[in-house]
Amino acid sequence: MSSSGTLRKGDIERALDKCLPGCRWFLGEHRWHVYPPGKAPPFYLPRGKQGDGDRAEVQRGQVKRMARQFGVTDCFRKELPGL
Repeated sequence: MSSSGTLRKGDIERALDKCLPGCRWFLGEHRWHVYPPGKAPPFYLPRGKQGDGDRAEVQRGQVKRMARQFGVTDCFRKELPGL
């Protein structure tokens, strides 16, 4: 699968709500801070283009890395076509 391209922040957030309930998002100065439930380490997604809302774009490769770190790769592939 290709790692090029972007995904919208709103789509990523919906996938995380379904695949990893209890996950929290915080907007930092240069990146999104994504905290999984429990005491697992957070993941930092670069902010990317289109501002701060649900239309913000994140590189597909970063989302794949986050899914691997949180152990939700299979669920993410179902929720985000083309991942």
